[in-house]
Amino acid sequence: MQEEKIELVALQEELVSTRQLVEQGYIAELELRSQEKAVRQAEANLRDQENQIQQTELDIENQRLQRQKELNQLIDQVSQRQINLENARNAIAIAQQDLEEARLNLYETQEEYEKNSLIRATTQGRVLDINVAPGDVLQQGDVLLTIGNPQREEVELELPTLQAALIEVNQPAKINTIGFISGTYEGRVTEISQVADTDSSGNSDQGTVKALVVLNEPSREIIPGSQVSVEIIVEQVKDVLSVPPQFIQNQDSDEPFVWVVNEAQQIEKRPVELGVVGDEATEIKSGLENGETVASSPVDQSLEPGMTITPIEPSPQ
Repeated sequence: MQEEKIELVALQEELVSTRQLVEQGYIAELELRSQEKAVRQAEANLRDQENQIQQTELDIENQRLQRQKELNQLIDQVSQRQINLENARNAIAIAQQDLEEARLNLYETQEEYEKNSLIRATTQGRVLDINVAPGDVLQQGDVLLTIGNPQREEVELELPTLQAALIEVNQPAKINTIGFISGTYEGRVTEISQVADTDSSGNSDQGTVKALVVLNEPSREIIPGSQVSVEIIVEQVKDVLSVPPQFIQNQDSDEPFVWVVNEAQQIEKRPVELGVVGDEATEIKSGLENGETVASSPVDQSLEPGMTITPIEPSPQ
């Protein structure tokens, strides 16, 4: 377009010169008309170029506006997506907070349920007895069940107050089962109550003292809650002369004696000094020699000194 403007200026200048020459009579008017036509054509071309340029600029502006519009739309879309993303993050944060609150509520509910509905044993062991059934109404302090340690078997005793005075902790004991399955097990005294339980009349002299005997090793056979008999060894001696208690006459008096069988198969009364007295044997401190034969009175007959007796030979096994 710059070239067209330069060309138009040149033609206009040439047209002016030509008019001057025509006026002076140097050139014909026809040539002036030709020059004027050329100028008009150049002006028309210039206007066309200007119109094209304006149209091009308009198209460019329209395209720019369209691109700007599209860009703005993209920016709006990005902004909206960023807003959506932030909203989603906020929703996730709220959901996580709700989840934590739900977990906390669940934990508290479980704790409350376990506190109010579950009863935990204070120790490990095996359930020996169940005292309640589903649907029972319970009160505080009710015994629900009995738990025992299979590695520890205990026997609870109620001793007369007079016998309890002889019992001490760590004294050996023998536990004998009662019933079809008989057995004897070793144990020791582990506890003795310091207070006697009074009887129904309130007399503590006729009451009992609780004691506890623990088996040295679990029997695996004694049924929990069953009755057993217990022998507590309050005193024991070894390598001494002893006889069964039924051979001791007047054992509770100050002059106990035994019936001794002499070589003539006659009995004679022999005073003896007693030592440790047990259920199965009684210690003889003096009055009897090892190897001597003693006799006991029949149930329906009393013995007198000088009586002749016939020893009963033990039956062969």
